[in-house]
Amino acid sequence: MNLDTAKWKLFNFVKIFDIKKGFYNKKPESSGVGTIPFLGATDSNNGVTEHYTYEEIESSSKTGDGSNESIERKIFPANAVCVTNNGSVAYAYYQNKPFTCSHDVNPLYLLNGEFNEYTGMFVAAVIMYDRYRWGYGRKWRPERMINSQSRLPIVCDEQGLPIIDATYKYSREGFTPDWEWMENYIKTLHHKPLTTQVITQSDVNLNTTDWKEFLLHRIMKAGMGNGIDAVLTTSDNPKYNYVSRDSNGNGVVGFVDEIEGEEPFPAGTMSLALGGSFLGSCFI
Repeated sequence: MNLDTAKWKLFNFVKIFDIKKGFYNKKPESSGVGTIPFLGATDSNNGVTEHYTYEEIESSSKTGDGSNESIERKIFPANAVCVTNNGSVAYAYYQNKPFTCSHDVNPLYLLNGEFNEYTGMFVAAVIMYDRYRWGYGRKWRPERMINSQSRLPIVCDEQGLPIIDATYKYSREGFTPDWEWMENYIKTLHHKPLTTQVITQSDVNLNTTDWKEFLLHRIMKAGMGNGIDAVLTTSDNPKYNYVSRDSNGNGVVGFVDEIEGEEPFPAGTMSLALGGSFLGSCFI
């Protein structure tokens, strides 16, 4: 299936998602036998930082002074796309079973219908594509999330023209997200197990004992990034990689439009993260 994002349209979060707040609760001690996932502000393991029993979640309290909330406030139903709003911001994960989470996570549910494994994974990937906008200490709390938008494929007729919804349920223009297309696209991504023909005996011994130190400024021309605010970038006709502080994807966190007056860095440049949790990450 052709992933042509040029025909996708922007949708306001509040028109397609029921945005829930995570629960401000103390992370309880784990017995190691629980099966209920606890989601936190992490960038790995599908957002899961621990597993707990029903009793452990029910008895935990943030203040520790004896006050507590009901278990119904702490456990969220399955089929949610959970988005981190603090720490490792804007990581999104689909949850296929009931879970509990911290207030650093916002569970998203569809207003009309329900996520399944495929649509949930698709939306999570789209949200993380815009993750670069939330770097530099920005928090994506619910008060900001309600003003956010996401670009999604839309329902079209056989000629490829948008089918306008007369009720304008999802957008002011009458566009409707094409959940069936999203599901079918994810299904096409299944692949056979990876194999390799690498022969370990051919590995080169990397002996560094004879290496010497060099001052970087003697062998490299160093400069600073151009300080473009990620929130102000657009991606209608993307042309350039947006490199930021990250430890994955070769440092590329987005693909953005050309910015008037800004000169792009040439290919072959090395990038070095100068701060944040990914300090020292270096790519070419």
